[in-house]
Amino acid sequence: MLELGRLLVRFSRFYLSNQPLLVNFSVLLVSFSDLLVSLADLLVNFTLLLVSLFCIDLFLLKMFIIRYK
Repeated sequence: MLELGRLLVRFSRFYLSNQPLLVNFSVLLVSFSDLLVSLADLLVNFTLLLVSLFCIDLFLLKMFIIRYK
């Protein structure tokens, strides 16, 4: 039981001494997840752009076929 108390004291000292490091690490994780969300948003926007261009091309092709049929 005494050893568990010493281990708890060591862990709390380690946590308190490295708290700025842990805060920086958590900020880094949040920034990285924000980057991943931004990349996913960019991928979705690019996919929507390709789909809209494809639909416009299909519409123009349909109009061309109707006109010169």
